[in-house]
Amino acid sequence: MENLVAGYVMVDVPFQISGLDVRLVTGARVEKNIQLLNSFTVTDDRVNVNRDIVDILPAFNLIVRPFENLNIRTSASQTLARPSLREFAPFQFYDFGLQATVSGNPNLVRALIQNYDLRVEYFPSAGEVLSAGVFYKRFENAIEETLFPQQSELVRSYANASGPANNLGVELEVRKSLGFFGGVMRDFMVSVNAAFIDSRIIVQQAGVNDERSMWGQSPYTINTTLSYFNPSTRTAVTLAYNTYGRRIIQVNLVGVFQGDPHVYELPRHVIDFSVIQPFGDALELKMSIRDLLNQSLKWEQNGALIQSNIRGMGVSLGLGYRM
Repeated sequence: MENLVAGYVMVDVPFQISGLDVRLVTGARVEKNIQLLNSFTVTDDRVNVNRDIVDILPAFNLIVRPFENLNIRTSASQTLARPSLREFAPFQFYDFGLQATVSGNPNLVRALIQNYDLRVEYFPSAGEVLSAGVFYKRFENAIEETLFPQQSELVRSYANASGPANNLGVELEVRKSLGFFGGVMRDFMVSVNAAFIDSRIIVQQAGVNDERSMWGQSPYTINTTLSYFNPSTRTAVTLAYNTYGRRIIQVNLVGVFQGDPHVYELPRHVIDFSVIQPFGDALELKMSIRDLLNQSLKWEQNGALIQSNIRGMGVSLGLGYRM
């Protein structure tokens, strides 16, 4: 059982410094979380956990506007990530896709995350933005999925990292109309969001330090969208592309496997397409195609391909009516 009671206080204060428009948004959230677990392990040992924790999560945002269409934002905050009940409870089940037994870990504790961000935003016109920012995140007790070899089988479970983790990154965003080309191009808009992250965590396993990126953290992510909207027919067409860098999908114990023990998910390119056509004020037809390229999802360990599957392309057609 889990209970969460929370409240927050926030102030939003605009003011001026030497003629500059400045806005301060700050406050704090207070959370009281109770996690109760009464269960048994696979060997029928009783497990009783009663965690009652109060967290104060402050946040600070300062926005400076040196010019009409330019913002400089800086922010700092404390956040957290709690283990889900599935990660927390010690019950086991067999995952046929991974060919491993999955088990929760009742010893998990929440992860605390410190976030720092500095961003510059420029708004050329309505609906458009050009922005660049740097960010830093520090994780304490980061929760990671881990494989534990036990006798003749693998057990997939979850564990708190024994050392702090640090993510340092750069994020770029562009949302721009193509109307400057003239003609029909005024109905097109392109959006690009790209992030490049240096992730570092040092974990001690059996007396050996393992320095690597965090579980599930890609060194880069790229998302682009080309959209079209016809004001007269209200036809909306969207073509989206995204990809990500090679990332750890399963953390393994150092020294148990030779070489690099971790399992990595390889980069994959995804293209989605959708068309929305309203008819009158109440009827709307939508067609979407998910994952046009239908590339294989590939996992590798120590340079060898260990698993590959195809998720399949999805096509949907829907008709909506609003009363």
